[in-house]
Amino acid sequence: MPECETGSTEPFCGDTGVEFCAPGGFETEVQEACGAGTECTDSGCVLVDDECPGEEAVGCGVDCELDDSECQGGGDCSVLTFVRLDDAGAEQQILRLSSDSACGTDALGCPDGPQFTVGVIAYHVEDLVTANHWVRVTSSPGWSMFRRYLGDAGGGNGCFPAENNCLVLPPGTPSGPAPQEQTTRDVIFQPETDPPLARNVTFEVVPEGTTCE
Repeated sequence: MPECETGSTEPFCGDTGVEFCAPGGFETEVQEACGAGTECTDSGCVLVDDECPGEEAVGCGVDCELDDSECQGGGDCSVLTFVRLDDAGAEQQILRLSSDSACGTDALGCPDGPQFTVGVIAYHVEDLVTANHWVRVTSSPGWSMFRRYLGDAGGGNGCFPAENNCLVLPPGTPSGPAPQEQTTRDVIFQPETDPPLARNVTFEVVPEGTTCE
């Protein structure tokens, strides 16, 4: 490795993150792997904004610029938007959390503070069972994620935190014959940095029994 030709033992930024030269100077070992939403610097792995996914992203605007007129909440404050997944259409949706997405402060049982609510909607299709409407939500670190139960198939009410930036949402309850929109399932996002990082959040329909592991 060129970085190891001088016999240096100092860590450096390699392909996978922070690396250092193993004895002999021919191989490197990973000291700290930089995952999604991070990049390697002299000080280690640091959080950075996700790249703009383009106009296909949901998030109250296009080209990754927040447009509050397309959000619900009124005024200069974006409080709520919806992600819609239908079984015959897109396999996933990408939500863009911009640096100025969060501004609400109260989410019915979730922790107070700046936050952004996403209502997740899937559809009841006659020849598909509700097991096809489980939805997995994943993102890079930088925002805390909470699942808000409102009496759907997940059971009970309340607000519960995600682990490792991932949630699996149970199906909502169809309110009529197919095709019929299901009960909205809410996911609350709260920024962990100031200013907040821009993040791309993926919503995808998954089979029942899918986990975050």
